[in-house]
Amino acid sequence: MSRFFAVDPGLRSCGLAMFVDRQLVATCLVEHRNGNGPSQWVGMAAAVDERIRELAGGRLNPTDEVVIEYMQTRRGKRKAHDALIQLSQVSGAIYALTGRNGAHAPANVWTGGRKKQKNHPRIKRRLKTAEKKVLKEALLGTPKGSWKELLDAVGIGLWHGKRL
Repeated sequence: MSRFFAVDPGLRSCGLAMFVDRQLVATCLVEHRNGNGPSQWVGMAAAVDERIRELAGGRLNPTDEVVIEYMQTRRGKRKAHDALIQLSQVSGAIYALTGRNGAHAPANVWTGGRKKQKNHPRIKRRLKTAEKKVLKEALLGTPKGSWKELLDAVGIGLWHGKRL
């Protein structure tokens, strides 16, 4: 059995998806809204680590991987650069706390350079029937404004599993 966890990193919430043998078996939103700076980054990472352990039933394997979106800058978006620096801090803290094998999914590669409006329907089309049910149940319990984090985590996982 191969298992990996895909993460769409965020400062206050992260999308998380668990794949077993390249199939989506769980997805959820992980939130941590306390603190700023290093305390926020480590707190978010700890919340992701805790949720990974819950999804794994408390049994992590040495071969489990954590795949995190690698954020990239765009020219002329100075304000965005500051946010990306903080997101990279969150990602590093997640890798450090989970102690899992790490992989990264460059944003422009896993999305194919597509915007979310085009990429999210593409992600849904790639899901099998049972996986669509997993996603639908997760979306029902998630505020609509955070659906993008779940869909991105699923997309990162599909890309890592060579299905996107």
